[in-house]
Amino acid sequence: MDIEQDTFINTDAQSTVIEDINVENIYDGDVEDTTYGTTEWNWRIELSKIILNNELNNIYGKIGNLKEFIEHKAFFEKISTTMNKSRGEIFLMILKFSISNELSFSGLINLFKLINSMFETPILPDSRHIIDKLVNPKEGVEYHVVCQECSVYLGKIGDIPSSSICNVCNSTINLKNNTDSTFFTLINPAQQISDLISNHEDYFYYVTNQRVHKQGHISDVYDGKKYTEFVKSLPNEEKDNYVTAVFNTDGAPKFKCSQYSIWPLYLMINELPKEIRTNKLVVCGLLFTNKKPNMTVFLDKFVDLVNKCRVPIKIKNEQRTLKIYVQTCCVDAVARAPVQGLTQYNGKYGCNWCLHPGEYHGIMKYPLMNAPIELRNHNDTVSLMLEAVPGNPRSSE
Repeated sequence: MDIEQDTFINTDAQSTVIEDINVENIYDGDVEDTTYGTTEWNWRIELSKIILNNELNNIYGKIGNLKEFIEHKAFFEKISTTMNKSRGEIFLMILKFSISNELSFSGLINLFKLINSMFETPILPDSRHIIDKLVNPKEGVEYHVVCQECSVYLGKIGDIPSSSICNVCNSTINLKNNTDSTFFTLINPAQQISDLISNHEDYFYYVTNQRVHKQGHISDVYDGKKYTEFVKSLPNEEKDNYVTAVFNTDGAPKFKCSQYSIWPLYLMINELPKEIRTNKLVVCGLLFTNKKPNMTVFLDKFVDLVNKCRVPIKIKNEQRTLKIYVQTCCVDAVARAPVQGLTQYNGKYGCNWCLHPGEYHGIMKYPLMNAPIELRNHNDTVSLMLEAVPGNPRSSE
């Protein structure tokens, strides 16, 4: 960036001060060559910064209000301060600012244009199309459609026509009108997981290759019963080529301008340091719906994605291919019902652990019973689910 002579900085005074300073009195030692020049020259640069800051403080310190600022001669003079940031740094600063302040996409575009307006020629892209490609990559993202009326899976966008008829309820689905359908996206997590592990490969290597479980001691998830059993069950060739995760989903608040709600699906990678795994969640899917979500299709496709997914990565200069194992689901009480396909806690038989029918007294209550309540078990729960499937003769009972 070409720098013009700054007209409101007292450069003569600056030069005099620098010439009067004996650099050897400041720097204790011989003057050495550095990557950017002599040590004396580096000190000159630092002193220039100090003097410039003092001059600016003198200017703005005397300004009491906006009117005085506008009338000051410095207000109309071109800025010639040296730029000390690269394009990449400015780009990342803009993205961080937009995320921190929750800017809309239009706001992000305008911010890029604002930065470019400060230079004679643009230094960053500011077209909507290019920025969309940069910050919203489409690789590894799938878009799926579900019938709004009967929750039947219709297919992947691109594989089905924009106007379709549901084979079950004969509803007409117009993909150009988002209100006609529920839709969800799935995002291949391989690259996100690879980036996270690569940034913490020493810890990952320690967990998968060196860590020894001490009997009777639990300091992390790796010491849990299910985790240790899982690791022991792996074939020898996969002992070092696994990554485990916990998945979570929860309904986010509805948009102010729409009746749609959004259900993000996250993965938390266990083989990362505690402070990293809880703060760096992997977004794996997004469900958009304007009514109570039917999670069956969403989770079925998520399971298919994870089962097929492999994570190519280099650990300690050794190329590996990691397989993802989702061991646990962690959700709140509201999300638990749709994830498990059961009645919500405020409905009849809404307990996830037993078959207490509940009693309705203005609201659903579950009072203490004199007789023991039968606990749920896997086989009976599956049997009850099959009875509830549409078309089953017993589902109408």
